[in-house]
Amino acid sequence: MEGFKGILKKHKKLLKTLRKRSLEIIFLAIASSLTIASFLFYKQTSETLQNKILEIEQESLEELEKAPKPQKIYVDISGAVEKPDVYTVSEGARLIDVLILAGGLSAKADRDFFYRNFNLAQPVFDGQKIYVPSKYEVWRGIIKEPKRIFDFTGYNKKPAATYNNPKTSLSKGLVNINTASREELEALPGIGRITAQKIIDNRPYSSIEELLQKRILRKSVFEAIKKRLTL
Repeated sequence: MEGFKGILKKHKKLLKTLRKRSLEIIFLAIASSLTIASFLFYKQTSETLQNKILEIEQESLEELEKAPKPQKIYVDISGAVEKPDVYTVSEGARLIDVLILAGGLSAKADRDFFYRNFNLAQPVFDGQKIYVPSKYEVWRGIIKEPKRIFDFTGYNKKPAATYNNPKTSLSKGLVNINTASREELEALPGIGRITAQKIIDNRPYSSIEELLQKRILRKSVFEAIKKRLTL
């Protein structure tokens, strides 16, 4: 009987303690509930956000795969540059991009001539040939600078003269013995395939008379075509 009274007494004491701390218990329960709810919400939100990021990345990859890839083009740059070669660049590349790949201008380059006649911002095209003249070639007149009116406005619609697609003086009825192709030389009277190649192999020339001095042409052939020759 005394044992039962002792248990009852402890039970009443516990109830009394619970009544005193009821507010603390309620606050603790609410805080615990909020913590659990926040954790579950954060976890769900994090998973949703991660899935959304994965979807966006997947869509971006699919768009990149569908997008047309820039084509590769080949450009030949030679002359007074550090590393003359044929370079592969992306379509839309500029002359400055190719020049950088070639290591820039060499010490032999006529820089004044280059910066007057070459546009570094000019787009290059597939199969283009770019030749950078040396100081010697410009000084000896092997490569001549065209005369033109200086236009600083930048609104001239006519394409500037370049040496990427050089034209020989055939349009004027003359053949430049320093730059003409073998086919152009063969079109001259008395010039065959072998003689045309000899003219090319002995370049450069400082005068057309060197064709006689170097014994490339017979005098009769030279006299017949000299009025059609130039430098």
